[in-house]
Amino acid sequence: MGIQNVLSKQLEEAGYMVRFAPVHCVGELENEIIQRMEGSEIDYQLYEKHMSWFEFDHANRMSSAMTVIIVSIL
Repeated sequence: MGIQNVLSKQLEEAGYMVRFAPVHCVGELENEIIQRMEGSEIDYQLYEKHMSWFEFDHANRMSSAMTVIIVSIL
């Protein structure tokens, strides 16, 4: 069993949703989050509290990374 499968299984058993994406998709994820905030699907204050620390500029912060792990609480 690969690391992604093991991690997914453990996180899902703990009540989290998990997805994996290629690191080059980080910009698309940022755009999706912004669109959802603008459409009131994501509360801006919630975003500021839990996600404002994240650097979407993967070239500088994650230059050797290949995959990002996206985890959400159900």
